[in-house]
Amino acid sequence: MWNVHARFIQVDEMHGYVQVRQNLDPNRHDETTMGEQYVFMAIDSETKLIPTFLVGKRSAENAYWLMKDLEGRLASRVQATTDGFRPYVNAVDETFGTDVDYAMLVKVYGGDETNRERYSPSEIVEAVPIPVTGNPKAHRISTSHVERQNLTLEAGSWISTAGCWIMTPTRRMSHLRGSYADDYDQRWNADLLQRLG
Repeated sequence: MWNVHARFIQVDEMHGYVQVRQNLDPNRHDETTMGEQYVFMAIDSETKLIPTFLVGKRSAENAYWLMKDLEGRLASRVQATTDGFRPYVNAVDETFGTDVDYAMLVKVYGGDETNRERYSPSEIVEAVPIPVTGNPKAHRISTSHVERQNLTLEAGSWISTAGCWIMTPTRRMSHLRGSYADDYDQRWNADLLQRLG
């Protein structure tokens, strides 16, 4: 999908894992294709179109490649909002330069995030919008649409076992990438493009 006419882009990541959870076998989680993996995605907040996504470790390198791919797919200047993942600042600067209105939405949590034992974060106490580049419109600094999309896709990855919902591990990195490619390209974007005419 190229030459996307979007005005407002939201970017976020969704957590997943391949073969083994990080806390179950910490010796294996740093390998490129095993352990914790993230689905980085960008969504047009007006049409809900997903112009690009990337599956990999939550790293500065992957933040850069997502932004590089996104920048090449857009037809014009956009307002982009990311969460507080710091590598996005350099990634946006290196790919878009000053040809973007960019802001971060940094969430402040009520608990101690460094020592939590479960994956889900503590309660959000505050969300602080931080303009970074250009002139982002304050009322459009949001990640709610991309987070809702994360929840929709995440719900499809869970299965019910003995009355409890658990996230199923993926056996191979290629399966994880293929699963999201199917969701984005074939079902989600194709349906949206058909409705948009």
